[in-house]
Amino acid sequence: KKKKKKMALRVRVVNLGRMGWDVALARQVQVAEMVQQSPHKTGVLLLCEHPAVYTMGRRGKFSPDEIERLTAKGASCFNALRGGQTTFHGPGQLVGYPIIDLRKLQCGVRDYVTHIEHMLIGACKHWNVPATAACDNHTGVWVGGGQRKIAAIGIEVSRGITKHGFALNCNVDLSWYNNIVPCGITDKGVTSLSTETGKTVTVEEATPVVIDAFLERLKVVRDDNADL
Repeated sequence: KKKKKKMALRVRVVNLGRMGWDVALARQVQVAEMVQQSPHKTGVLLLCEHPAVYTMGRRGKFSPDEIERLTAKGASCFNALRGGQTTFHGPGQLVGYPIIDLRKLQCGVRDYVTHIEHMLIGACKHWNVPATAACDNHTGVWVGGGQRKIAAIGIEVSRGITKHGFALNCNVDLSWYNNIVPCGITDKGVTSLSTETGKTVTVEEATPVVIDAFLERLKVVRDDNADL
């Protein structure tokens, strides 16, 4: 008797372009509801770039003084339901929000985070930037022997559906990070693909590389016309 071939999860890739963090969050919630109710084995990968914004994960909350200080520098501030502490998103950073039913992916939360880490490590390899995962129990992707963070990861899983995701520094202005303690880590720095390679790597250049790495690592199939 022939074994029934397991059908791969299909993923729609949607590039939202430049979009405010709060607007993108509303889109995630809307898509997550559709994925939750769908009988199909389909996920969605939302990709975007945000105007300058600081977000705080579940572990903390911005004080009114912090909000005043950071907004005075031209950024927005939001509290988020993802894991992790304070981080920055802005122009020159590729942000990915995979909305996936982990049950249909047959994957646990910890394994999913590991997949995202290794997917980003694979993307960095494209530019010959050697990266590693989970340095000193800190999630994310690191270079320079774990001294410089090149990508942040923070997810939320609700009713088996993932929201939030990853942010890869391409040619972001790293001085924005001077205003916070990124992810609550005091003894390490941040970097970008452009800093590590010595040449400008844009979000537009990084996008197809990250998409390919995502499909390969999670063993999913891109189908932008898949039913939700």
